[in-house]
Amino acid sequence: MNVCHDFFGSVGVEKSNQLSIDAAQALLFCDLLGKKEEETHIRAFPHKKSKRRDELKARSEKILTYDIYEIEKINLEERSVYAVVNDGGTSDSDITDCRAIFCEWGDKSIEWQIKAWKKLGLPEPTFQVLTGGKAEAACHMPLYRCYTALREILKDWVIEIRFSSSI
Repeated sequence: MNVCHDFFGSVGVEKSNQLSIDAAQALLFCDLLGKKEEETHIRAFPHKKSKRRDELKARSEKILTYDIYEIEKINLEERSVYAVVNDGGTSDSDITDCRAIFCEWGDKSIEWQIKAWKKLGLPEPTFQVLTGGKAEAACHMPLYRCYTALREILKDWVIEIRFSSSI
């Protein structure tokens, strides 16, 4: 399961093209997933089109509510900023508790992505987000993400489901 969500609007590599962080949207994201803002970890990676990609490092030490202004600075340094969906830490290996199912299909049309959960027999998403970004695997397609909050948190679980792009 992918553990990140790009809701900060990193849309370009020029500072003038970077959108500022929408704190209300970030907090709504947490509320919809049943997450405590003060326990929501942030990860930041060099933007894939950044000319400084080789010199910038990934960052993952921030917590959403305590560092919102610092996170905005990180975003303006040509990094894409993500909130960690599940609980336990910032890296995939740190995640211990599963609170949501997160799905994305960047190699499919936007129309297909919106209805994918139904076609695949998945639970109805709690919410869906059109990020405006492009999937890493197929940079020509807009990325639409589905989030389904679980009724109960699965303790000491990390669930990873990979669907073939041939779906």
